[in-house]
Amino acid sequence: MRRRKFAISVAAASAWPIAVLAQEARKPRSVGVMSQPGFHFDALKDGLRALGYRDGIDITLHYPPATASVERLAANAESLVRLGVEVIVAGGSESVEAARNATSSIPIVMTLVGDPVELGFAQSLARPGGNITGLSNLSLDLAGKWIELLKEVDPRIRRIAVLWNPPHPAHRKWVARIEEAAASSGVQLAPLAVETPEEIERMIIAAGQAQVTGIIVPGSSLHTLNFGRIADFAARGRIASIGWTGAFTVAGGLIAYGASEAAQFRRAAIYVDKILKGAKPVDLPIEQPTRFELALNLRTAKALGLAIPPSILVRADEVIE
Repeated sequence: MRRRKFAISVAAASAWPIAVLAQEARKPRSVGVMSQPGFHFDALKDGLRALGYRDGIDITLHYPPATASVERLAANAESLVRLGVEVIVAGGSESVEAARNATSSIPIVMTLVGDPVELGFAQSLARPGGNITGLSNLSLDLAGKWIELLKEVDPRIRRIAVLWNPPHPAHRKWVARIEEAAASSGVQLAPLAVETPEEIERMIIAAGQAQVTGIIVPGSSLHTLNFGRIADFAARGRIASIGWTGAFTVAGGLIAYGASEAAQFRRAAIYVDKILKGAKPVDLPIEQPTRFELALNLRTAKALGLAIPPSILVRADEVIE
């Protein structure tokens, strides 16, 4: 009897290392990440870590170089497809469009997209209908709020510019929404089309000469890479500026108002987890933010000679002094 027990123990002991080795040899899940420069990749990692994914052990994240070039974004998406990633996390409309053009089969988890349905990324929020799901940041619906905040900070504002980027898939719709909001707010709108960093300086200087005293900065790779330049030229021209992300106020912009980038990427991890466990994008409804963040740069306000009203200060989530 003792001999039999000993034999069983030896067999179990010898099987244990094999099981461990098999577990250790299990291939990490493969996820591609493409987005605009400066986005919150760490938040995605944090979200995945909270779900039990250890970077390099349970999951491998592939990051093509961040870029403002439409051509480079397309190349990045194609490289992820060739690599055979199981999911692509795409931040911003430019990245989502590049990923969609590169694959109709690999699941795409989007973040920071204004209106996925209007932009053609999904059939509906409840039933996306293709290989794309994820999160909208509702930025296309914030035009009225951006104008309201600019006028609240500087009631003298009568003419507002919008610095838009023609190649961006959402910007023509943004301009249309802002034009509607401007008309109902009693202000004139001056659309300024820019496609290169050099055009930013020229257009903002021209805006100041045209009596523009407020400027709206929507999202794009071009804008993100040049937040500091935009904020600097706006301040020199005595123009109050508002962007869609807190990174704009960190770079010197006056106001930022929009959904949290970090929160969107952290939530994207939940979609990645569900897809890796077998869920299909078509069965995962697109989420919308329930909270928006307001950021202010008081140094910029002081340079512009503006006193931020207490009614705005008490609502701010971040204040740079």
